[in-house]
Amino acid sequence: MKNVLVDFFVLEKWLCFRREIANVDLSILSTKLRHRCKMRTYVRTTVLEVLRTW
Repeated sequence: MKNVLVDFFVLEKWLCFRREIANVDLSILSTKLRHRCKMRTYVRTTVLEVLRTW
């Protein structure tokens, strides 16, 4: 079970880096992963902006 979770995490990271592949909606899963990638990037950018304004 742990291996499955690790594989899923690696897949998610890979999809984040390979946006052209993540943009192809092969399944609902890919759509969810792409959404999470966008949210993560948005949160990271917002945090950096807040730190910069300080």
